[in-house]
Amino acid sequence: MVSRCNLCTHMIPETDLVKTGAECKHVFHPRSVKQAMSLQTSRGANKAIKKHCPACSRPVIEQQSVLPIGVQTLLQSVERKLGGIDQMNASIIDLSRRVDALTVSNEDLKKETKELRNVVVSMKAACEDLDRKTTDRFDAYEKRLKQLEASTSGDSTGACYAAQERRLLRLESRSMATDSVVTGVPEEEDESLKEVGVNIAQVLGVRLEKTEVLQAVRMGKQRTKRVRPILYQLAIPAKCEEIIEGKKKKRDLRGADFSSKWNNELKIYINRRVPAALNRLRQEELMKYKHIPARSVWIADGAVFIRKEKDSMPIHIGSLAELDSLID
Repeated sequence: MVSRCNLCTHMIPETDLVKTGAECKHVFHPRSVKQAMSLQTSRGANKAIKKHCPACSRPVIEQQSVLPIGVQTLLQSVERKLGGIDQMNASIIDLSRRVDALTVSNEDLKKETKELRNVVVSMKAACEDLDRKTTDRFDAYEKRLKQLEASTSGDSTGACYAAQERRLLRLESRSMATDSVVTGVPEEEDESLKEVGVNIAQVLGVRLEKTEVLQAVRMGKQRTKRVRPILYQLAIPAKCEEIIEGKKKKRDLRGADFSSKWNNELKIYINRRVPAALNRLRQEELMKYKHIPARSVWIADGAVFIRKEKDSMPIHIGSLAELDSLID
């Protein structure tokens, strides 16, 4: 049987032709397959066309030449989607970092809130303890005063009365060991007296925390021409003592030392808070000894001291009875 070669169109006998393994069932002359597929020998023609038909290759290649355009479009679409996914992933990572930062900040805020709550609780307990001690002390003073009145109404001597008065003055002075009075600070609206106290202590070289100031209030009625003094009650007597000692080292305190808004001619005074009875006793001494300078009469340790002469030893006066008995 003779067939026609699908490449060279020449007739070839059945013994010389080679067939493809594809569905097309084309037949070829080995020499034509060698030339079409660029083979070295004709013997490999039968093997070469089992997977690839030389007659059908041209239309198949032409059909496949259209595919890369669609594939490229599809790849571009996939790449765009992958880029969006990468951007979304970066946004998720950034959001995760922010959430972690907020979590850390929230934990720090919780910790600070807990610490502040502990400080408030401790300060509240300290204030309640101070109020209780102050109440107990004044109750004791009242009780002793009644005992003093009862003793003076009987056969007790003036010496007993003077001793009781000295003791009461000392006890009352000890209860005010944490108190100091600042005079000359201008009054302002919405003023923070605790911050003013911390600033004054800093100028004097004393480190004072705001939490160590238990109370800061203006004393007396508000007036237009005179500023009211400020009473500071601190947590411990040692801080009050440091401030008083710092004032001794820096005697000439001016308003400009604390704030640029205050006049430099404004003088600031800082003194211990003392019982009113001691102030009255000092005034009595100044009235009695008018020739003695006011700086030679001072209050300390629950009593009034007077130095009559420049180089003389100071005289300790703890009651009006002692002042009356003092020889001129």
